[in-house]
Amino acid sequence: MPNLIPVSPETLSNKSWRRPKDLSHGSQDTFCPLTLSELARAAVSFPLAFVRNEGSFTIVALQSFELGKNLFTSPDGRWLSSHIPVSYSTYPFRLSPIDGGGAVLCIVNENDCVLDDESQHPFFGSEGSLDPLVNEVFKTLSQAYNESSALAGIISLLQDMDLIVPWEIAIPKGANMRKIEGLYKIDEGILNNLADSDFLKLRSSAALVPAHCQLISMQLLPELIKLDQAYSDLVASENALSSDKLHVGLSVDSGTLDLSNL
Repeated sequence: MPNLIPVSPETLSNKSWRRPKDLSHGSQDTFCPLTLSELARAAVSFPLAFVRNEGSFTIVALQSFELGKNLFTSPDGRWLSSHIPVSYSTYPFRLSPIDGGGAVLCIVNENDCVLDDESQHPFFGSEGSLDPLVNEVFKTLSQAYNESSALAGIISLLQDMDLIVPWEIAIPKGANMRKIEGLYKIDEGILNNLADSDFLKLRSSAALVPAHCQLISMQLLPELIKLDQAYSDLVASENALSSDKLHVGLSVDSGTLDLSNL
């Protein structure tokens, strides 16, 4: 768990913060959870998938097929996609839930983001209110937090209508094909043949948004496979990484990669 510091005058007086110089903090993320508002933008940038999380589903951007690897971050930390997910663009800040409901704005105390002097961005203005830059991040995170329960309800409705089904994916690895397990998609056939009453229920609850975004995004799967293959070819040609590092947590000879337990 990251070390979170609540953003308050009591905890951060006479301190400042700085943005990370790159997005290398997400370089080991196979998935990235998405907010409801960013689904349309994400759907034209990544393949979107549903993953199980303690019995329910979450919609995520699929960023690689390997545990501990993100194909959208370059070795020097540059971001390689047109859309930066909210959880990355608002780093090093996040909202942390508190007992009794609600959440408090915190900063992640890592990567030298918090400084013990006032040489970088301030946390507060002269009157003790949030600095405008911090306040903009707070607004973005607050919107995402407020949307989270609505998105969970929408996904639960899709699940109740049996629209979320296993996504069977196989990718080339050398001379073999490796199955990717633990990912789910929308069943387009079931969606197109819903009873009118069920379809109207989905439309009135905005559940068609994540459903259609996930379906649209599937056209990007071949591009992610090409990117994965290009990365593997580059690593092999340069002999930059050992086989163990390429297959963190995997059984290389099993022919199957299970992403369900991340």
